[in-house]
Amino acid sequence: MAQLFTGLRGGDDAHAEDVDLYLQILDELWAPSTTGNVFAARMEALEEFPELQPFEEGLVDAADIYAFYAVPCMRYAVLCRTNGDPEDAVRLLLGDPTSGVHFGVVDEFLSRFG
Repeated sequence: MAQLFTGLRGGDDAHAEDVDLYLQILDELWAPSTTGNVFAARMEALEEFPELQPFEEGLVDAADIYAFYAVPCMRYAVLCRTNGDPEDAVRLLLGDPTSGVHFGVVDEFLSRFG
């Protein structure tokens, strides 16, 4: 998914900071010394990406759709590194409301436009 996000958003100056942060997070995911506090901050930053903001008109362009899905995928990976429990990321991905943490952007998107 990283290649999709960076490839689709990399040529757009408006997304340059998002692409840089996405790549930084990807590097940090592979660094065992990166702490949960760092990932908690990264999760907050990902939630500010334009792809995760509410939108009225929906997504029809393939590039926007793929970029949209790349951001929640990264968020799930960051969540897993934040709390060390891959089950939370799996439950969120599958939409289990008992996980204690809710991420409704994908569900909202699918219910409105899926």
